[in-house]
Amino acid sequence: MQNRYCEICGERPAEIEYIEVIRGKKRLLHLCKVCAEKQANGLRILVPEEESEKIEITCPECGTPLSYVKTALRVGCPVCYNVFEGEIKDLLKKLQGSSTFSVHEDLKSSEEKDLIVIKHRLKKELEKAVESEDFEKAARLRDEINEIDRRLKWLGSNPLD
Repeated sequence: MQNRYCEICGERPAEIEYIEVIRGKKRLLHLCKVCAEKQANGLRILVPEEESEKIEITCPECGTPLSYVKTALRVGCPVCYNVFEGEIKDLLKKLQGSSTFSVHEDLKSSEEKDLIVIKHRLKKELEKAVESEDFEKAARLRDEINEIDRRLKWLGSNPLD
């Protein structure tokens, strides 16, 4: 939002992207902090901290950002545990009493691990296909996920569903 001014007052620099949803229609406004507070009618505005402008760590497998893991307390895929290991060790300890994750030890084969990662990737693609209303692609992805589920069932495991 470089060199933009508030779309309401036009006087101060726009620092906040304010999304308003009315009757199912989204409207994006670029506002200064003062006008954003007024627009929000007392609701809390989430203003990004200076820290968030740093490059964020994301999982190379599923694309989940570290900030999501910390706020949602969920990872995107099994690979996330290795990628964010240093960053979420204390968080894991608080949540489960241990700072280690052992799903890989519980899986019976590397084929199962591979299928789970592929299934996760396909689920993300399916969500995007549905959002973009590409239903033909969505149906194909659904069928691929069902096939992976059948293979995992045959192998005797379907964790992380």
